[in-house]
Amino acid sequence: MKSSLALNILRISLFLVFIGLLLPISCNSNGYQMAQGILGNTEQAKNASFLSSVEDIYGYLMFGVFVFALIGLIITFLKNVNNNFYLGFACLIISFILILIIGNRLKIHFNFKEFKVYIIAGGIPIIVKLLIGWYSMIIGYILGTIGFILKILKKIN
Repeated sequence: MKSSLALNILRISLFLVFIGLLLPISCNSNGYQMAQGILGNTEQAKNASFLSSVEDIYGYLMFGVFVFALIGLIITFLKNVNNNFYLGFACLIISFILILIIGNRLKIHFNFKEFKVYIIAGGIPIIVKLLIGWYSMIIGYILGTIGFILKILKKIN
C-alpha cells in the first residue's frame, strides 16, 4: 500500500522533533541533558546543571517529549493500526504541549531579531543562544501541522 504525502510529512516531522531533542538545544545541552539538569543529575547534565532549581516534574515532562515523539514515529510505520496518521499527529501535539509547558515554566521569552532566549532563573536573567536542535524541533512541529492540513484538505475534497 502506498503511503500518502501527509503521512510521509508526519513521519519526517516526528523524526525532526525526536532528533532535535538529541541535538544541542541551548547551552550546548540536548533535551536529555536538560531533563537530567532539571532532575538534579549534574554529572549527566553537563551545561544544563543550572536548571536543577526547577521542579522535578518538568524533567519528567521533558522525557515525555522524547517518548511521545518516538511513539508517534513508530505508530506511523505500523500498517495494521487504524488511523495511524491521527494517532501519530496526537503524539506530535502532546509533545508540543509538553514543550510549551516546560517553556512556560522556564519563562522563555523570544527575541527573534537576535535568535536568543532569555531565561529568568532565580531572578537572574541568562541569555542563551538557541542551537540546531531547537530549530529542528520547530521545523518538525511546523511540518506536522502542514501534514495535518494536507490530510484534512484531502478528506474534504
